[in-house]
Amino acid sequence: MIKHTPVPWKVIGRSIYQTEAVGGREVIHGSGIKGRDSEDRNRQDVINEAEANARFIVTACNSYASLLEALKMLVADYEEIGGDALYDDAYRQAKEEIRKAEEQMR
Repeated sequence: MIKHTPVPWKVIGRSIYQTEAVGGREVIHGSGIKGRDSEDRNRQDVINEAEANARFIVTACNSYASLLEALKMLVADYEEIGGDALYDDAYRQAKEEIRKAEEQMR
């Protein structure tokens, strides 16, 4: 599997950046995010949407590992106490979301 650029990522305008030290120098990895109507990318609503998309992507990527780990801890604790019928649906959904997240990262 090819690894993604390490987190944390940052947003600058409509772009996503990550800086890392490589061989003693800083290397910037970046990617521009387009809005829905990329033909008219200078319209303010398109710019606002692209910036919101970039913030959403960065938030999701930067939070992914810690949220997945927290969900795994909750599932393990639930299994350790023997479960509770009141939370069985949430438990099953959590297990499925963990499975999907791990499968997508392969």
